[in-house]
Amino acid sequence: MSKLQDNRNVNFLDLDLDDAFQECFTSSGGPVIECNCGREHVCITSNYFDEDDPEDVAMIAAYEKRAKTDEKLILHYEYDTISQVEVGGHAFAEDCECEGWRRYMEFIITNRRGIKQFLILMSARATIALEHEKTFNILNDKALKVLDQH
Repeated sequence: MSKLQDNRNVNFLDLDLDDAFQECFTSSGGPVIECNCGREHVCITSNYFDEDDPEDVAMIAAYEKRAKTDEKLILHYEYDTISQVEVGGHAFAEDCECEGWRRYMEFIITNRRGIKQFLILMSARATIALEHEKTFNILNDKALKVLDQH
């Protein structure tokens, strides 16, 4: 049996799809992102913070002080911004240890056949609805006077 024919035995959950999934649902990013799990991620060395601005300097100092006692505050020194993954009406920080987005990815992978069938059905119904709308617009065209007669 060829690899193409044997694709039913592939465990898609074992594939490294994390980055691909996150890229599909990344909506924005910034130096400060609050994850749905309650953690606040701060890119402490971000270029968005002006080291010559006293307010930014004070804010960075406050973050660094708070991080010593607040487990929900995660400081990132290696990034300029953190991306936000929005899925299921929730926003997750891309690199958050909670990986809150993972359950949505796993749901899609696990239910991919049903989701595919649903998307095909939705597309077919949308096509029919568009055809009905086109027909109505043609019949409703005042120059043709089709609907005015009835």
